[in-house]
Amino acid sequence: MLDRLQILNASFHDVENKKWHLEEKLLQLEEAISALEKTYAKLPNKEQKPDCLDFKLYFIPQLERRIIHLEKLIVKSDFLSALQKAKAELAHYKKAYEALEKNIESLQEQIKDNCKAMRQLIPALRTHINSMTDRKKKLDVISSLHPLVSVRILLTMFEEIRALNARLLHAEMLKITGITFDRHYAGKNFNYICHKHFGVDIDDIFEHFIKTHETKDINADNMKNLLQGITAAVLKALYKNNSVPDPNLCALIEMELYLSLAVKAYQFTDDLQMDAGLTRKRFVLWMNLKEILNPYAMVSNAAHFIIIAPEFEGVFTDAVIWLQGIYKHGYDEIPPFLKSADGVVSELGQSYIADEEARNLFRWKYPLTRLKLGDGHKHHAAALFRQPAPVAKEQLQEGRKNQP
Repeated sequence: MLDRLQILNASFHDVENKKWHLEEKLLQLEEAISALEKTYAKLPNKEQKPDCLDFKLYFIPQLERRIIHLEKLIVKSDFLSALQKAKAELAHYKKAYEALEKNIESLQEQIKDNCKAMRQLIPALRTHINSMTDRKKKLDVISSLHPLVSVRILLTMFEEIRALNARLLHAEMLKITGITFDRHYAGKNFNYICHKHFGVDIDDIFEHFIKTHETKDINADNMKNLLQGITAAVLKALYKNNSVPDPNLCALIEMELYLSLAVKAYQFTDDLQMDAGLTRKRFVLWMNLKEILNPYAMVSNAAHFIIIAPEFEGVFTDAVIWLQGIYKHGYDEIPPFLKSADGVVSELGQSYIADEEARNLFRWKYPLTRLKLGDGHKHHAAALFRQPAPVAKEQLQEGRKNQP
């Protein structure tokens, strides 16, 4: 099935390159029209610049209106000739662009259908890709996958780590309370247990944090304070006396809090990719930028100080490259002419709308784009990549002292 996807991707990238070439021509044409407008500075074009670079929805229609505006002003034959040339070029580019867009939409539908079928083979696909020894090839394969597949695989990794962490956490809590929480609350996660058994509503605390913080203000320090504050509240309910909490238990609780954030964020992302009706409706119509971006900011900043135990090392190592691959998928949608020589995306590139799927999703969310949403994956990977080597239980106390 990967072979079929590679064939489709090759066809897609061929059409995409043609579209990029045409978009570059359109930007050059815009410069020519701007030069004509400057000649008539006394009666400038009053059109507002759009928040995003969307060639189909905004850029081409705006160029058409600007040409109409100039036609009403220009009377000199030399300038009129230049304007007519620009008008003819735009008509040609528009027709070619519409054809390429239809071709791209058709190929994207085929790619999505292929990836929906691949979702039935997630375990085998994950094993196959993770077994690749060439890191660059692995990253390229991951980034070639539609997020329908890559985000789902990433989600299974965090769910796997969370299940293992929960077993270790329940074993530690059993030692303290004598209660087998995994039996009393079968099928329920740690957040539910804390709410029902200890009166600590973790989900409510996280929601309050999302609503009361701007995305730019979320950092490792306030996430450390948030998670350690919740951990302290849970420990207070667990210990009925003044016993010193086991540092291993503290680390497990904080890991669980981080994982609950990760699973919720990537479950939402997966639902969004699957066009789950209510999730997409919430995203498009009701959610503001803080509600969308803050969960990713919280996860990536919490990842700075979690302590990765040896049991989790392998899956976390795999998760880092999947996060990088998912980010690269969005990064690769940006045309080369919107990137610097060293690959940095320009300010204009940051606002680029690549296709109809992105257009429908982000039309009411500008300045949010797929690339900006993907920044959360990049920062998350970077935070995990900076983690020190996994530590043994006896090192946990010292590790907690040295967390940033």
